Amino acid sequence: MFTIVVSIAAHAQAASSAEDRQALAPSDTLRVGVYPASPVSMVRDPKSGETKGISLDLGQALATSLTVAFESVEFARMIDVIEAPSSKGAWISW
Repeated sequence: MFTIVVSIAAHAQAASSAEDRQALAPSDTLRVGVYPASPVSMVRDPKSGETKGISLDLGQALATSLTVAFESVEFARMIDVIEAPSSKGAWISW
C-alpha cells in the first residue's frame, strides 16, 4: 500500500501529459472509488457530513495535477471498490 501511495503522490507532482489525462480521466473527470467507514478510503463526520480520507486526498491531488475534475464514487462494499477499475472503466481506487 505504501508503495502505491508514494507512486501516486510522485505522479501527482510530475507534469501530466495528454496521454496521462486520457488514460486516467477520459471524460475529463478523475473518478475515484471509495468505501465509507474505512479510514484509508473515506470517513464521513456524522455531524457535519464532511468527508476525509487518504483516497480522497490522493485523488484530489492527482486530479489537480491532471487539470481535470475530481469525483469520488462511494461503494457499499470494499470488494466493489477493488473491482471498479476493471469493471467500470477508467477508475482509480486505493
